[in-house]
Amino acid sequence: MKTILTFIIILIVTSFGFGQGKQKKIHLKSNPELMRQELLKLIPIGHDIQEAKRLMEANKFYCEMVKDRNFTTGTEDKPNKEHNNLNFLSCERKRNTLNPKRLLYLHWWRVAFVQKEDVITDTLVYVGWFSDL
Repeated sequence: MKTILTFIIILIVTSFGFGQGKQKKIHLKSNPELMRQELLKLIPIGHDIQEAKRLMEANKFYCEMVKDRNFTTGTEDKPNKEHNNLNFLSCERKRNTLNPKRLLYLHWWRVAFVQKEDVITDTLVYVGWFSDL
């Protein structure tokens, strides 16, 4: 009887971890193109916009849908291209970072998942940083 009870307890405890997919982790990059490539591996073009939102929010991004807005790719120092009048899922994340040149600054990632009919058609990235010093 003890053996059966022990087996049932082990089965119950171990079953909590099975059947659950491992959460995809986004590795933040300071280079916008490398960040875009990282995102495209996890959230490819043609992916469902709501699933992209869930994944980004699980990785500490704040996301909201926006309509008819502009988005600039690149970095603070080197803006790349401005895209006008887009409908997209806007996701951003900020993180305090130590840097020998700037001491303490805020690193900022902005991602635009351009969408049409809830399907991603493009991914745009901006990486910035701010310092009060």
